[in-house]
Amino acid sequence: MIVLDELPFSVAENPSFRHFCSVAAPRDLPSRRTISRDTLEMYLEEKAKLRSLLAGNKQRVSLTTDI
Repeated sequence: MIVLDELPFSVAENPSFRHFCSVAAPRDLPSRRTISRDTLEMYLEEKAKLRSLLAGNKQRVSLTTDI
């Protein structure tokens, strides 16, 4: 939810967010630091997978963005 909605990691320490999570899925909630660490680990894993996929594929890739 935090990553998908592009919310700051500090939201995890907001009392209303913690209450919402405890009602929606009662279990121990991670801290802001845990969420940021886990997100970075997932990013690095996905980056390595993508790099491996692109290295093994000898086709061209063009990336564009709109600002």
